Amino acid sequence: MPPRKKVKIVNPLTAKELADLLGVSVTSVIKSLFKKGIMRTVHQIVELETARSLAVDMGYQLSDDDDPPGGQTAGVPKKPIIPEGGHEVVLPEPEPERDSDEHI
Repeated sequence: MPPRKKVKIVNPLTAKELADLLGVSVTSVIKSLFKKGIMRTVHQIVELETARSLAVDMGYQLSDDDDPPGGQTAGVPKKPIIPEGGHEVVLPEPEPERDSDEHI
């Protein structure tokens, strides 16, 4: 049996990003999600645990944080993108919460 490819998934991904990371078609990712009772389109977010479970189901081994680099990774944090009228809009970073003891 050939060794399984390692993949590191630490953030939620869109179905397209997950397909690209795994090297499969986005159709096969959406079909696999559909079989699990999860309805997603190409640009919708797949939750972290679901993405990790799907990768294992497709024959990938999940990489731990202690593993040396060499596997593919999807751990790049990014700002959410919301389609609006055919254009992509990047949301601003949320402001940090203030302590309730702090007076203005």
